[in-house]
Amino acid sequence: MKPFLILMTIFLFLEKGNLQAQCQPNAGADYTFNCCEFQLYGELSNQNSTFEWTCINNIVLFYETTIGTSGLFQGDYGTYLFVLTETNGSCVNTDTVEFIFEPLTPEAGNDTLVCDSIYEMNADTADITYGFGYWSFNEPSIYIINDNSPNAIIGYDPNTIVWSTNNTFSTLFYWIITTSGCSYTDTVRITFSQCLNKTNTLKNSNNFKIYPNPAHNNLVLTINKEQLVDKIEILDITGKATDLVFHHKKNSKTLTIDVSKLENGVYFVKIGNSIQKFIKN
Repeated sequence: MKPFLILMTIFLFLEKGNLQAQCQPNAGADYTFNCCEFQLYGELSNQNSTFEWTCINNIVLFYETTIGTSGLFQGDYGTYLFVLTETNGSCVNTDTVEFIFEPLTPEAGNDTLVCDSIYEMNADTADITYGFGYWSFNEPSIYIINDNSPNAIIGYDPNTIVWSTNNTFSTLFYWIITTSGCSYTDTVRITFSQCLNKTNTLKNSNNFKIYPNPAHNNLVLTINKEQLVDKIEILDITGKATDLVFHHKKNSKTLTIDVSKLENGVYFVKIGNSIQKFIKN
C-alpha cells in the first residue's frame, strides 16, 4: 500500500500545482500617485477566469471593471493594499499591489510688494508630472498681458505677467494644479503700490501722450510743444531697446508708430528721461 500512497501524494501535489498554474493573477507594480481616481491594471493567467478587486485596509469606491482586469477607485490620502483574486473552476489565487496616494503641494511663491503695476508671477512647476497648472484670479482691475487673450482671467504660464490698473491694490492669486480629477491650490498675495520712496532714472511724464492703449497695429504719440525730442525708443518689459527707434521731426507733434510686429506684452515709449507704458495685444 505504501507505493500507492506515495503515488497518490505525488498525483495530488502535481494536480494542486496544475490548478494553481491555471490561475496566477498579476496585480501589477506598486505605485505612488497624486490623483483622486486611478485605474488598476492587472493580468489574468486564463481568459476564462473571473476576477475581483478588493481593498484590504481602506474603504474605496470601485466603478465598473469591464475593461480587462481593471478597476477604478476613489479614496483619501494614504496607503492602499489591493488584492486581485482570480478564479478558474476550483482554482482560486490572489496577488497584491500597494498604492500610495499623496497630495500635491503647489508653490505659488511668496507674498510680494510690487512698486509697479506690472508683476511676473513665479510658480514652482516641480510637482507637475501629470496634468497642468494655471493661475486664476477674480479681480476686474487685473489683466494678463503675456497671453493671446488680453482679457483672460486664467494664465497657463507659471510665469504669467499681470498688470494692475489700480496702482494701490492688494489681491490673492491662485496657482492651481489639476491632475486626473484632483485639484490642488496655493495662494500668493501681491500688493501693487506706488512706493513713494522708490527712485527711478526714468520717470512717467505728461510731456507726451500715447493712444490707443492697449495697441494692436498702430500707436499714436502726441508730444507737447515744450518737449524737446530727438530720439524716440520702444523698450520691452526688461528695459531692453527693440528695433523700433525713431528720430522726431521738430515741426511735427504727432507720430504714428507701427507696432504690429511686436509680440504681445508690455512695452515702454522712451523719450529722453520720460517714459510711458503701453500694452501690445
